[in-house]
Amino acid sequence: MSQPAKHFYEFGPFRLAPAERLLLRQGQAVPLTPKSFDLLVVLVEHQGHMLSKEALMQTVWPESYVEEGNLTRNVSTLRRALGDGEGEQRYIETVPRHGYRFAAEVKESWDEEAELAVQERISARVMIEEEEGGSTPDQAKAGIAAPQTDRITRLSWQMVTAGVVLVGLIVGVAYWWKVSRAQPAELQAAVRSLAVLPFKPLNPNDGDEYLGLGMADTLITRLSSLRPLVVRPTSAVLKYSGPTQDPLAAGREQRVDAVLDASLQRDGEHVRVTVRLLSVRDGAALWAYQCEEVQCNSLFAMQDVISERIAAALMPRLTGEERRRLRKHDTENKEAQLAYATGIFFWNKRTREGMKKGVEYFEQAIAKDPNYAMAYVGLADSYSLLANYQQCPSMECYPKAKVAVLRALEIDDELAQAHASLAQILHRYEWKWEEAEKEFKRATGLNPGYEYAHQWYGVYLCSLGRFEEAEAELRQALDLNPVSLGSNLAYSAPFFLSRNYDQAIAIYRKTQELDPNWYLVHEYLGSAYEIKGMYDQAIDEYLAAQTLSGTSPEVIAELKNAYAVSGIKGYWQKMSPLPKGKVPRERYHYAAAACYARFGWKEEAFYALEQAIKYRDDALVNLKVDPLFDGLRSDPRFAELLRRVGLAP
Repeated sequence: MSQPAKHFYEFGPFRLAPAERLLLRQGQAVPLTPKSFDLLVVLVEHQGHMLSKEALMQTVWPESYVEEGNLTRNVSTLRRALGDGEGEQRYIETVPRHGYRFAAEVKESWDEEAELAVQERISARVMIEEEEGGSTPDQAKAGIAAPQTDRITRLSWQMVTAGVVLVGLIVGVAYWWKVSRAQPAELQAAVRSLAVLPFKPLNPNDGDEYLGLGMADTLITRLSSLRPLVVRPTSAVLKYSGPTQDPLAAGREQRVDAVLDASLQRDGEHVRVTVRLLSVRDGAALWAYQCEEVQCNSLFAMQDVISERIAAALMPRLTGEERRRLRKHDTENKEAQLAYATGIFFWNKRTREGMKKGVEYFEQAIAKDPNYAMAYVGLADSYSLLANYQQCPSMECYPKAKVAVLRALEIDDELAQAHASLAQILHRYEWKWEEAEKEFKRATGLNPGYEYAHQWYGVYLCSLGRFEEAEAELRQALDLNPVSLGSNLAYSAPFFLSRNYDQAIAIYRKTQELDPNWYLVHEYLGSAYEIKGMYDQAIDEYLAAQTLSGTSPEVIAELKNAYAVSGIKGYWQKMSPLPKGKVPRERYHYAAAACYARFGWKEEAFYALEQAIKYRDDALVNLKVDPLFDGLRSDPRFAELLRRVGLAP
């Protein structure tokens, strides 16, 4: 079995192994006091950046009050150990009256073959913190020694203490060696599913809600690439943006093992983030971390640090590719990221106004950073959804979506979201079935945790009548987001379209439990009841859908009366007043053809389908399997229509 790669920092002749608590100089262990070692790690991790004295003291002595002299003494210890001042090489620079900076070039690496001798670990750790009464670094430099008697007494005690510490460290090394491997494994076993909640602003002001959402979205994107961890998608956690949201209640609702709960405090350009990983089962804090922008260098460095540390806590082993993805930056522009997060917020509302606002904010993000691939994906998905919801002609919106998504892929060809979005366009608009499937598979391969890739691929498979495969893909989408209305509704498709109406009805009812006020699930349930001949139940659902979508009480009463007088056909004739013999120009689309098919008006139905093909109505992808057209399938013209859509047998 392969061993996890050892993590190192290399500078000059030195190699620093933080997990091993070991500093080597040309292969030889360099002894350091524990706090000096901790200080070195912090400085090296932030190479090239000034760290304030306050930040260093809070990081190295997080639970203790220490004076600045402790920091000064440990910096002096480090400088002696590193040989600062020898020749021209300087490692630790002092920024007068402010703090310190690690100035040497640092190379970060992972070495799967590295093996460090236990003796080296022990020799590097057997150090005793200097007594406060001993010679200070300044005294030693000036040649002022402590009294001889005190030195002899202290030396004797140090020898005795060193012996005790040596024995203790031999035991401690073995214990640490075990714990350092057991803890991530135990956490991984306890946390198999995770919800990253939007970061809560402690001092709410305009924009912080979206900044907190942007931080969460970045972590979700990065962590969802780690297998086998299941991370709820951004769309699932949007509703927890409020500052008073109970994280454990959110975790229970999301049906996850743990939640990542974070607070965000901003003072001008300075940002502080506190993150907690909470067990949903008992509320226990499994892991915690605080990161300030002054420590993490920038908002994006902060995202790097948090994602890497939570990944290290949850995953005992990470591949080089997983580490690369954890540090991947979609943009380096704060304003662009904020605009993108705002666009995601509105796009997920799934309303006409929300999608249009999504277009507006994604375009703002692109204007701030023309190389922001995810912003192009958001723009493409907004245009596709506008067409899918019949809020924009397919021939107008889908070409715009394709231009945007091709630009995203030009920037980053490994972006799963972009491949899934391109697959949607190839499927629903261009009817290039083989190319679409190739893109869907590329998307799910690049990011198995991307819910929409599985959902859209499942719908694609339904269009072709591959219902068992479709069910498997849609189940994966549902496993990733069990409380998603879209994924729950989509999961009904392989059952409804394969004529298993009872199972479809059961799924619709379960979806209604998640949100009884979602009009679309009432429409779908009404269709299933209608096809089964359960017309009273169908009308109840259809009228509920009309009420929830804002239809006036007067129109509802007219529809109800039409059903009472003329049955289900009377309802549809009142709902869609389509005259026999002449199809009005504004009704040339798939939905009109479905109404004509209900009435048994075959010629009008075929004419409407011809017009739907002419204007590339994206609902035509269901023509092969839609039960509403079963009455037309024996006509040779229907086979020709299927051929033109690319669905010929």
